[in-house]
Amino acid sequence: MQARTTLVAIALLSATLLPAATLDKLDLALGRTEQTRIATPVYAGAPPLAVGAVTATFDRGAKIVRGSALHGPTYSLAPAIDIPALFARALREEGKAMGFAAPAAPEATWTVSATIRDYHIDSYQSSGWSAALYYGFLELDLELAKPGEESRRYHYRLNDYDAAFSFGTRRGSAENALTRLLVTGAQETLARLNRAVFKAGPAAGIDARLARIVESGVAGRENDLRLVALSGLPAAAPALLQRLPKELEAGRRADLVAALALLAAPEGVDAVVASYRREDEDVRCAAVKSWGAVADENALRHLRELGASDTDEHCKALAVWLLR
Repeated sequence: MQARTTLVAIALLSATLLPAATLDKLDLALGRTEQTRIATPVYAGAPPLAVGAVTATFDRGAKIVRGSALHGPTYSLAPAIDIPALFARALREEGKAMGFAAPAAPEATWTVSATIRDYHIDSYQSSGWSAALYYGFLELDLELAKPGEESRRYHYRLNDYDAAFSFGTRRGSAENALTRLLVTGAQETLARLNRAVFKAGPAAGIDARLARIVESGVAGRENDLRLVALSGLPAAAPALLQRLPKELEAGRRADLVAALALLAAPEGVDAVVASYRREDEDVRCAAVKSWGAVADENALRHLRELGASDTDEHCKALAVWLLR
């Protein structure tokens, strides 16, 4: 993540020359970046998992990428793009990559079904014609069922951040941000369900990834950091908190706080409270995400008192969305 600056004149020119348009393709493969790609399992002993019905109730007629003259590109979504089908596919593919077993006998298989309540991107013009920041919002109602077990229902609000330099067109970067939101949303959904229900342990090698981060820092190890956070490794939160004050670059601190959010670690709730007003906006937005993930009384108090009054519109908008 990098600190943001706004060139108003260029943003106005971009908005004038690049009017609202329609996105007509989304490719999940583009959401699997160096940071988000899962090349080795994160769980050992994860159960068989199937994906059931995935539906959507969000307004398909609304802009799917939302900006303004000062805040980046705006796009609609072509009717032919089936977001529920794409998210179902993301759940299946990310689940397999994370280590969940293929569906087996019905009595041994969990089935997750979902309703997508909200799915959109807020865009922000950063530093010129091609640079834009994308803030993704994904709201889900989930049902988890297994024969012989009482079905369980969950409500998740997930978010993602992507910065892009598209060198001439922002359509591609907007499409990439939307697909990344589906990929990271599927990963985080499965990580939360594992933490709440499945209790699968970390795969071999996750502890070694954490040790490298603690010893040498986050830079160049962003993928390691994501895999550690998704795994739920018990030693991860205290180790990342130990590393946090050693990271001098705001972007790396933001990465660590975002990892604490994926871990939903209560011990991380107060990590940047004392320095919140002085921190870069990327760190503050990551802190807001972590408070929403933990959502205990202490975290919700920080969301109301700090996040919802943040001077950065995106940190504030995220806090308000998480408090709804």
